Amino acid sequence: MDKATSFKFIRATQRRWAASCEIAVAENGRVFNLEDNLFANLQPQTKIEISEGDGDEFGKPETPGKMFSLWSSSALACNVFDYWRERPLGPLLAALDIAGHADTLRFEQKFPTGVGSRPANLDVLIGRGGPEGVPILIESKFTEPYQSRKKEWLSPSYFRNETTWDRLAACNTFAKESGAAKFAHLDAGQLLKHIVALTRRFGSRRFILVNLWYDVEGSEAAKQHKHELVDFSRLVADEVLFRAETYQNLFGRLSPHIMGTSYEEYLRSRYFGTCKTVPDGTLDPSTRYEIRTRSKIKCNRSSPLGTIGTIF
Repeated sequence: MDKATSFKFIRATQRRWAASCEIAVAENGRVFNLEDNLFANLQPQTKIEISEGDGDEFGKPETPGKMFSLWSSSALACNVFDYWRERPLGPLLAALDIAGHADTLRFEQKFPTGVGSRPANLDVLIGRGGPEGVPILIESKFTEPYQSRKKEWLSPSYFRNETTWDRLAACNTFAKESGAAKFAHLDAGQLLKHIVALTRRFGSRRFILVNLWYDVEGSEAAKQHKHELVDFSRLVADEVLFRAETYQNLFGRLSPHIMGTSYEEYLRSRYFGTCKTVPDGTLDPSTRYEIRTRSKIKCNRSSPLGTIGTIF
């Protein structure tokens, strides 16, 4: 599957899930009630943090925001991470394959870049107390690698002052010599902006930046995105603790800790069940769903985990 077909496949699976739950969806793929797009109501502090972000996720009463979309990466992040806000974070850290402990979880955290541009907005922050506990910052991607929208590179303001790249000489060279055209699927420019802002805030190699993305089985676009992540990781490795991880891998490691819960069933049925496809990216009509209770459905599947991506 190419980019367009992969994007079409994700939209088809999400629409089929919504139909199985009898959730009304507008033509543009947005639900009419935000609660219909979430596993559970957002924690009060989560709602505050997202409303203060720059993404206009909630929108206005007359214009639903981006989180109302069935294929919203922010909704995906909330459905996976908000569950852990009032729970011990050990299983979540283990699922990210990161050693140590964590004590806080926040959403839509802003970090100034120092160049006068909009602050870097990170979808999830996992705080780790103690002198050795560097924070984990997560950039969530759902359909973005499969969209045809042109990726932006860094603006000239990032290169007016060399101090912007203090402790990031290799990243600076990479940023000057590369461009968005070299990355057809990965938003490398955005990741570099995050690196500038996070290094300014925490210091060199004092944070872990995780690009958490949604794999599509059999997608050539997904394979290319993975290759671009490998290249990006290699180019920044000397100066940044950077990791790329699939949501599928995260769910696979998390499953033993949540087996039998409505949370596990929701995530599996909506995002991680195996559903047959046909070459144009639509769902095979033979894919059947069993409606058990509203927002608790189980996709008939041959594999217990669906697509499992690769960590590198």
